[in-house]
Amino acid sequence: MNKGLDQDEREILLEVNSVILEIDSKMDSEHPQQDPSFHEANNWASEAHHPCDLFLTYARLDWQQRRPLNIDARYRVEDGKRYESMIRRDLEKIGFEVLGNQTRFEWPEFEISGRIDGSLAPRGYSAKLLPFEVKVMGDFLFQKARRARDIYDLINNPIYWINKIPSQLNIYLFLMALPAGILILKTQGVKPRLFPMVINYELAERDLGRLKTVNEHARKKTYPPRMKYNKKVCGNCDFNHVCLPTPSMDFIYIGQDAESYLERYWKLRSQKKEFEKAHAELVGNASAPGYFFGKNALVGDFAITSTESIKDGQKTTRTKIEKMVEGDTPWSLGEKNGKGTHD
Repeated sequence: MNKGLDQDEREILLEVNSVILEIDSKMDSEHPQQDPSFHEANNWASEAHHPCDLFLTYARLDWQQRRPLNIDARYRVEDGKRYESMIRRDLEKIGFEVLGNQTRFEWPEFEISGRIDGSLAPRGYSAKLLPFEVKVMGDFLFQKARRARDIYDLINNPIYWINKIPSQLNIYLFLMALPAGILILKTQGVKPRLFPMVINYELAERDLGRLKTVNEHARKKTYPPRMKYNKKVCGNCDFNHVCLPTPSMDFIYIGQDAESYLERYWKLRSQKKEFEKAHAELVGNASAPGYFFGKNALVGDFAITSTESIKDGQKTTRTKIEKMVEGDTPWSLGEKNGKGTHD
């Protein structure tokens, strides 16, 4: 507490803090944690472009284990609904009739369900109906997305939370046999960014083809391999507590050339003398530790993991360098009984 306040100020501050605590508690109670939604029958259109088939399969077969939204995410959902309502009002205010509101749709052939935010019926528009989808996002993602020249730039954006956005509207266009729609991106305090979207056959073929695979796994109650580990996608996955029982990892500085050194190291495996020299530089041993000795790190497609053991009072450190392929995670590579591992 600020010692510069006098007694009256301290007392009134305590009263205000008491009111704030009441507000905070009651606001949170208006955003209760929700149980996972039943998800067994259908894939969600909003997740159709997710890069991991295993995630999509978990969402069907293990939906009860999906991690609930935390309190901040629940507030973001509420904020998103407010912005969607605001955009609907703005469209009506400038003379457009807005049809439908979170209209649910299903596509049984591909076991997809979803919702579309609304549709316009502009005077003179040849296709009669023009569906639109509103996506509300944080400022960082919005600034990245708004630079796109067109919908193709969004689809090809390397950031998953951006490149996934067009798929939901595209699936709806296919289902309803409509030629085009509008994608509306919004964040706080700036003008919305509107993108025209013509039905995209290549995107639909990619998304629907993968969903066919997921549907087959859902029917057989089997699981596809994991995607190649991606820190941002896997680290924020609602099922990573099922898929990735991750150990803690220390942060270390990795030089810009580290990945190229590791690639060279990996290619030298058939050249014993050169490989041993590179191994000494990168791994080494306790008396002559290499760059990665005793460390845990992810560098491109390479996982460096270190374990310690004590035998007869002596501590031993073992460091492995492993190259990941599709289906691997840094902590699942050991299941391969040492295949593809050097330490």
